[in-house]
Amino acid sequence: MATRLDDALPGPEGFHFAARAIEFYDVIQQRAASLEHLLGLTTPRKAAANLLRETAYLTEQVPHILLGFTRKKNGASSSVYADVHETIDALVERAPDHRIILIGYSLGGIHARAYAQMHPEHVALCFMVVTPQQGTPRANLGRLLRVVNAYGPSVEQMIANNPWIEALNDQYIADRERFRTHGTRFVNFRAMHDELVPRRYSALPGVDAEYSFGGLGHMSAVQSARLYHHLIREIRDVSGGNDCPILLLHGYGLDRTMFRRLSSQLQAHHPGIVGRMHAISYDYTKAVTFIVPQR
Repeated sequence: MATRLDDALPGPEGFHFAARAIEFYDVIQQRAASLEHLLGLTTPRKAAANLLRETAYLTEQVPHILLGFTRKKNGASSSVYADVHETIDALVERAPDHRIILIGYSLGGIHARAYAQMHPEHVALCFMVVTPQQGTPRANLGRLLRVVNAYGPSVEQMIANNPWIEALNDQYIADRERFRTHGTRFVNFRAMHDELVPRRYSALPGVDAEYSFGGLGHMSAVQSARLYHHLIREIRDVSGGNDCPILLLHGYGLDRTMFRRLSSQLQAHHPGIVGRMHAISYDYTKAVTFIVPQR
């Protein structure tokens, strides 16, 4: 028979040792939090914790980033990379109702949205994660990548408030009713501590759903349990979500391996969903294709 803690640690009136210990710990935490707030250390502590998480996830991706730079420097053939639009068209062709789900991270979110805006009849859900919806001031740093031949038109398209991104956004607002007619759902997942895409630049007015969270940075967002939760719910809720193929599109400088942890989680808990997922490595320096549809 299992021994109760009260039996193992007798005391006057059934002294609850564990409960008292927990209460004492809670008091210490509250006092520490109050002192931290009084001294103005809360924000620096959270910033430091976020920096550590971002550094850890970035370090994990360094080998793949360097591999991509090496491929670009050596003039990798097109066979190394998949073409975004050709891949999407192939998935659409095989889909039961010719509709798919697009999940894009950062630059991948721009690719996903551009295609969904051009072909809403083929996209059931466009789920964008820490995407520079208005461009980002940090894109200017991309010019430093010329030395490894990892600079291209896509960097120019991500510069804050450039004419290309403004045209994409203008068409998004103008065609909202057209997207609703086709049942295309646009979802924006934002990280409030994103240093690469500051919060004002990840905003996209008029989306069907937006999830914004503090304590997440650009790299940690895609590893977040909160992303996992909302992504599963959106996939399940979307019309035809039980049958739609799902395409994952990575961000600038990365490749499809960035989704490995997410795929492992899905494999363990939602094998039916992960069985429909496809992740490709594409040439992230190429321009995002977007042609304003004729009305």
